[in-house]
Order: sequence, then structure tokens, then C-alpha cells
Amino acid sequence: MLLMLRPSILADIALKQLGAATGLEIQAASARYGLGATPYISLDDVSARATGSAKPLFQARRVYLAVPWKTLRRRGQVLDIERIELDAPSLDLAALQSWQQSRPASAAETRLPTLLRGLGIREGRVQGEGWRVENLQTEIPHFAPDAPLQAALQGRSLTGSTRLDFDLNLALSKAAISTGLGVSGQLEVADATWRLPARIRLRAHLHQQDGHLTLERARLSTALQYLPEDGAPLALALGAYGRLHWASGTITAEPLAIAIRGQASIPDFSAYGRLALDESLHLALQGELPHWPSSWPALPAPLHASRSPLPFAIGYQGDADFSAPLDLQLRRDDSRLEARLRIRQMQDWLAQDVHSSPLPPLQGKLSTPRVIVEGAVLEGVEIDIEDPSLSP
Repeated sequence: MLLMLRPSILADIALKQLGAATGLEIQAASARYGLGATPYISLDDVSARATGSAKPLFQARRVYLAVPWKTLRRRGQVLDIERIELDAPSLDLAALQSWQQSRPASAAETRLPTLLRGLGIREGRVQGEGWRVENLQTEIPHFAPDAPLQAALQGRSLTGSTRLDFDLNLALSKAAISTGLGVSGQLEVADATWRLPARIRLRAHLHQQDGHLTLERARLSTALQYLPEDGAPLALALGAYGRLHWASGTITAEPLAIAIRGQASIPDFSAYGRLALDESLHLALQGELPHWPSSWPALPAPLHASRSPLPFAIGYQGDADFSAPLDLQLRRDDSRLEARLRIRQMQDWLAQDVHSSPLPPLQGKLSTPRVIVEGAVLEGVEIDIEDPSLSP
């Protein structure tokens, strides 16, 4: 008898039952259903909000749900769902977390359904505090609890003036909160004056809790290009290993170990330290150059004859395009350099065939026990280079 009801009445009954079970007020502007080989219901202009709240935590232009007859006949004892589709869904993460915290604790084990033909999301949106994801497209061919899962994921993340476009393929060893993760595909980070397209491969162990994502034992390999609006492009390959944490629009990598294979004025090196990216980039690295790069100006004697590696430390805080000054400490044997510089200005200076200035564009101090200049031996040398534009 229930199946003979008009779609609007059937939808109203179903949404009221779902609302009573979840503590949410769920509404839909219109509904339709079919009772063929696989029953389905399609709801238009759906919204869900916590009881008494004026702000929806979820909205969607369309929600489509197809359920096998066996699931309907067994009244929830079997949690098989044929297909779920969401058109233009919008999720307010802060409102969702607030609702979750208001729910009473339950001793009952959460049961997840099996999606026989998976899940499709088009034009999705997730709103967080200070960040959002737009135009989210997802296709999951099949979902089953504790079974391997594959998904295609596209969209754009926005934090301040920085955007991240992604087109990725994801693989999970099982559909669970704690699982192995594999990612491959393309990313592009960009701001007003630069772009950073990259192809990536990532393997890690994934943990998720309260909207926070943590990648343990993350291994990343990527080939990327830095494309400034008003400068020459740079290409490099990067490998990284460490712990990656994402929360409230901030990405933190700590501990972090990286290896760079550069081109032109970017040398090969390895380093370890910490990275954080929100509206700006925070970077602290210690590492070692295996040798003085041949593309850099030659060192004076006797430094040029040394075969010792060059330990270094880098500190940076500013826009993610590295336009802010970078602090550098570099040494070889008993010689030391403490400097502040801007990477783009230094690259431009290194690229000149004939330097407009014999001194590099930096502010700092070089100390070395001994330098030979045109046959003259200088002992206990200290050189200060001043650049007012680089003052702290």
C-alpha cells in the first residue's frame, strides 16, 4: 500500500523517518520514484539542518537513490544500495562537525552500506573555515566496507588567494578510516603571479578523524614546473618522505625528508625539516649540497679546490611563490656564509653572462680563513654585503 502513494507523500514519509533517526530536519522541494527492476527515488532541492538551526549543513540540487528489491524486502537487514548520485551537493564542514558533536554517544556499531554501482558526485562544494573546495567531481565505481576502493577525483581548493586544481586517481586498500592510500594524477597550485603544475605519485597510510587527514609514512614523487608571470620557468624533480597533516585548510609536513634534482641554477640536494602551507608558506630545512654547482660563479682559491660537501640551512616565511626573502646558512670546511636573499633575483643574477654587479644580490656575511686573489693571500677574511631591500 505504501508504494501506491504519490512521490511527494512517500518522500515526506521517508525524510521524516530519516530525520528522526539522525536528529536532522531534512526537506525536499519535489520527488519522483520508479518501481521497475531496481526501485529508485529522486529528490530535488534537498536540504538538511540540525534541529533548530537556520543554516543547512547539507544541500543538493538532486539526490538520486536506487535500492535493490532485496534490501526493501529485508527492511535494512541487508544494506545493499544500487547507486547514489548527488548533483551540486554543498557541505558545511563546521556545521556538520557541530551536529556530530551534539549527537549522543552510541554503543551500536556503525554499519556502512554496499554501493553495487557506486557513487557519483557532480559540481560539489565543501566549505571549511578559511578554505573551500569547488566544482568537486567524484566517481566511485563500487563501494563495500573493508574492500579495496578506487575513485576518480577532480576539483579546485581555494585558501586565501591560492588555488589548487586537482585531477587525481585514488586507490584505498580498504574503505575504512585507517587504510593504505595511493594517489596519481595532476595538480596545479597557483596564485596571482605564478603557477606550479605537477604530476604526482603518492603512497601513504591514511588516518581521518574530526575532519582532519593524516598521511603516515608518505612517499611522494613529482615532476613539477614553476611558471612565474614575469620570469623564466624552472623545472625539477622532487622526492619526499614524511608525515603529512591536513586540517582547516592548512597542510603541514613534519618530519619531512626531500631530495631535489634540479635544472639550470637549481642544484641537486637532499634535506630534512618542516613545511607548512596555509595562506603563506613556512619552510625550515637542513641539508647538504654534494658539490658546488657548475652553473654558479666559481669559488675563489683555495675554496674551489675543496671536495667537501656544503651543509646548509634554509628558513622561509612568505608567499608560496618564494617572493619573500629567504634566510640561508652555508658552509664548506671552515668557511661560512650567512645570507638573506630573494630566489628570483638570485636566479636572474646567475643567468647573466656578464654580471651587472660583481657581488650577488644578497645581504649577509662571508667568513673564511684564507683567500687567494690574483696571487695575493688574504688571511682571516670577513666580507659584509649590504642590501637595504633585504633587511629584516
